[in-house]
Amino acid sequence: MATPVRMAVDLGTTHTVAIVARGDQRPRPLLFDGSPLLPSGVFLDADGTLHTGRDAQRLAGADPARYEPHPKRRIDEGSVLLGEREIPVERLLAAGLRRIAEEAAGSGLRPAEVTVTHPADWGPARRAVLERAAADAGLGEVELLPEPVAAAAYCTGELGEELPEGGAVAVFDFGGGTLDVAVLRRGADDGDWRPVAVGGLDDLGGLDIDELLVAHLG
Repeated sequence: MATPVRMAVDLGTTHTVAIVARGDQRPRPLLFDGSPLLPSGVFLDADGTLHTGRDAQRLAGADPARYEPHPKRRIDEGSVLLGEREIPVERLLAAGLRRIAEEAAGSGLRPAEVTVTHPADWGPARRAVLERAAADAGLGEVELLPEPVAAAAYCTGELGEELPEGGAVAVFDFGGGTLDVAVLRRGADDGDWRPVAVGGLDDLGGLDIDELLVAHLG
């Protein structure tokens, strides 16, 4: 019987990462053009085809109006104008997720379980967009997991940090497009991490710092 494969996807504002694990083997990243970081930007060509990753960045140099560098930041907008076409945000998100599915298949991997992370304060509407994008990308029914829960599980599971049951941790996530802070407590019965307080800013991230530096330097 084939060993089951699991995959976890962190769909970031600027980069997307996918980690795969086969059975009890150590998890490893999928590679995109030789790198574990897949640029999250999407480019729409004149034929209506969506390009991802470094191909999208390269094509954007000739026609920036057809390029959306940060689809995750447009989650609430319904659609985005690329060139002369309105493209649903979930289709832009699905393009990056489909690239991940294709890379996994090209590596001979057929994940039986797929987990996609999201900011802890995303409500049902945003999560529904992400679920539809995953389905459109061919990933099927995915498990959605808050990003700070994934971070806490990684610290205790992969890094071996010793934390008692019932203990709490704080996760500070300063990403490309958002700032998210969460406090999580580990269940005394099952050892699972659960957010007890979340907060942050949707309009503050590394991109904004870059813009301020460019404006300051003139």
